[in-house]
Amino acid sequence: MLEAFIHQMLAWLTPINLVLFAILIASAVIVWRAQAGTTFDFGNMLRDEEGKESALRLAAFGSFGISTWVLMQLAVTAALTETYYAIYLLTWSGSAVLSKFLEIWKGKP
Repeated sequence: MLEAFIHQMLAWLTPINLVLFAILIASAVIVWRAQAGTTFDFGNMLRDEEGKESALRLAAFGSFGISTWVLMQLAVTAALTETYYAIYLLTWSGSAVLSKFLEIWKGKP
C-alpha cells in the first residue's frame, strides 16, 4: 500500500504541479505574514457586506483556484485554446464588470 502511494506521488510530481504547489505555499506565506499585521484580515474577503460569512464567496474563491489550476494544466500540455482562455477571462473579469453594470442599471451609485 505504501509503495502504491509513493508511486502515485511520484507520478504527481510533474513540473507544473511543483510550480503550482510552490505558488500555493508562497501565497499562504504572504497571507500569513499580512494577517500577522493589524491592517489586513483575509477573512473579510469571505464575508458579505454585512460582515457575515458567505458560502457563495467561499465557493467563488475555490472555483477561481480550481479553474486557474485547470488553465495552467491546459497551457502546459499545449491543450489551451483561445476559447478556453476567453471563457476563463469572461468568467473572472467579466463577472465583476457585469455586477457593476447591474448595480448602475438598478440606480445604485
